[in-house]
Amino acid sequence: MTNQPPQSTKTGNDQTPDIQQAAQFALRAPWIGAAVIIGLILLLLVPRTPAQVSIVGNCMTICFVLLPLLICLMPVYLVLAVGAFYTYRLNTYSGNKLNAINRATRTAADTAAKYGDQLSERSIGFRARFAVLNKIINTRPEGEADDELEN
Repeated sequence: MTNQPPQSTKTGNDQTPDIQQAAQFALRAPWIGAAVIIGLILLLLVPRTPAQVSIVGNCMTICFVLLPLLICLMPVYLVLAVGAFYTYRLNTYSGNKLNAINRATRTAADTAAKYGDQLSERSIGFRARFAVLNKIINTRPEGEADDELEN
């Protein structure tokens, strides 16, 4: 007994059926394309009436102009579609973030206004309580300005 790897019992044709079919189609595709082109050229030679010429012209325009344009511009269309999708997602994401910031700002403003109102009420209450002391402490004659800047 020698230490040799086991021999494979498979034949040289190890490809899966899908790969074999794709390879066969790749070999047949140029012949199919040539047959279509020759058929279209023959169709150009056969028509005798303007209606037949119009039909053949429309078919050739579709086959030789519109379909290649469709194939060539498909990546551009896909990029634009994906771009539009991600633009929508970005807009939604940033809109949600801005709405959250707006809510936080509104909450902070409401809280500040509430505390400001409470402080104003307390200040007015203290001012009312100590108004009596103001009459006692105030030594200036009435009508004199409280501040130098008010003159």
